[in-house]
Amino acid sequence: YIRDTTNSQLEKYFLDFHLFTEEERVFFNNREKLNINAVDLNILNITNAIKDKNIYKAQNNDMHLSFKIPDECLNRKNIGLEIDLTRDFGGFAQVFYKRTNENFSERNSIKKNFKDGRVNIKFLVNMDNLYNIRIDPTEKIEDVEIHNINVLCEDK
Repeated sequence: YIRDTTNSQLEKYFLDFHLFTEEERVFFNNREKLNINAVDLNILNITNAIKDKNIYKAQNNDMHLSFKIPDECLNRKNIGLEIDLTRDFGGFAQVFYKRTNENFSERNSIKKNFKDGRVNIKFLVNMDNLYNIRIDPTEKIEDVEIHNINVLCEDK
């Protein structure tokens, strides 16, 4: 297998291997069994950023984008997020999740470190009855281009 693989495929494999848990790899590698819901970028709730087309200009180091979980994924235990974005600096991205009548909190969040440039960042959230997601795509004052956001969930 390795002899027939390009360097970029190997790099992606090893990068994915180190960034994701076994549970995340299994979930995201079963795409044919998942509902994939594209998030409409025009209805994101934007905080501490100015939107220009699909570029979000952070006004401080706490830019975040939030949205309601798509109906197709309500009441599912595992919710996957794929965020295809481009940013100038490497660093952390964080996803917060909450149920109805809860606040976003560090306790209910996942934080991962990603490289600069165009990246497809993935998070797997294990929590029943999720209602809202908040994405902090950067911790810096920078422009972030969001190409798309997908919410993935298993069929009932």
